[in-house]
Amino acid sequence: MKPAAMAVCAFLTVMTLAAIAFFGRGTATLPVNVAQPVPETEIGPKVAKEGPQPKAVIPEVEYDFGKMEMGDEGSHVFIIKNEGEAPLEILARKEETTCSCTVGNVAGDGKLAPGQQTEVTLNWKIKLSNPSFRHHAVIRTNDPGNRRIELTVVGKVEAGLQLKPEGEWAMGQLKIGAPSEATGSIYSPLFDKFEITEVKTDLPTTQITWVPLTEEQLSERGAKSGYLLKATVSGDVPVGSYSDRVVLQTSLEKHKEVSFAIKGTRPGPIDVMGRGWANESTALILGDFPAKDGKTAELSLFVRELEGDLELKSYETAHNAVEVALRKDDKYMGKGVQRYFLTVKVLPGLPADRQFKKSEKVILKLNHPLIPEYKFFVSYLSL
Repeated sequence: MKPAAMAVCAFLTVMTLAAIAFFGRGTATLPVNVAQPVPETEIGPKVAKEGPQPKAVIPEVEYDFGKMEMGDEGSHVFIIKNEGEAPLEILARKEETTCSCTVGNVAGDGKLAPGQQTEVTLNWKIKLSNPSFRHHAVIRTNDPGNRRIELTVVGKVEAGLQLKPEGEWAMGQLKIGAPSEATGSIYSPLFDKFEITEVKTDLPTTQITWVPLTEEQLSERGAKSGYLLKATVSGDVPVGSYSDRVVLQTSLEKHKEVSFAIKGTRPGPIDVMGRGWANESTALILGDFPAKDGKTAELSLFVRELEGDLELKSYETAHNAVEVALRKDDKYMGKGVQRYFLTVKVLPGLPADRQFKKSEKVILKLNHPLIPEYKFFVSYLSL
């Protein structure tokens, strides 16, 4: 090694040893200046160390505003009095409030003289659909016994107009030859009064009437005003599913319209149910199965408006690949309704695709005066 390089290495070695000797073996810890938080007692106006002191008196620190709805704005005034012997300083900091806070007029120097009082107004807006709300503002004073005052408003958030049931009124099976009825209510937990000004329905077979809720009914719903609604569907609607839309128009500016649907089913003289049955297409869907085995299914027929027993006189099939048989369920005790079992059998044979438009069509010849023929399809794929 050259003399110059040896000299450099020796210098670095000496400096390293010196550093270890100075700092010690391990990591060196250096002092760091960290800002300390201001003590709670020192936030706000300063308190006089001696002499007369102010005394902040607040008759009310929490107020229950009651019920509001989304988008509503609220305001409440709190009173602060100075019953001490020195001026009371009041400070409301923005970072210590969840709403808008306004301190009323005080003296020109920002102090409330003994015997005087001022207003603190809290303003807020409902922006969240939580079931309740809570807003507060912290007031700082120079009263040594009341340095921090928290003023709070609480309440509940509810829809201004409520419909029960909402969305859809399911009426189930509609009566034959007689009107079917369903009841509900529309009410307001916020408004003392409102009116139903007009009712619109898509179908003339639906009628809506209403009467004011009684005091007891209002109390049960926690409402200030409202109506008991009755929907009536006439007994001569066509066989099949029933659906109508109802629109209620009201006198409330924020709730001009409330709508809901009425759903039901008008049973026919014969209703068919069972595994694989598709009512909307009057088809028995059997899926796929081995052609050599065939397949058998059983459906339930609920029969109305018939005196005596239902008889299967004969039947027709499109491809002579299906057999059907009918037998009565003597144990069934439905009022005005008889139950029968319809056995549908796909005969063993050659593979066949009888799906969709190629489904097997079956026509039952019956003794029912209203339905002398009942047509349905059998959909299957035999492999």
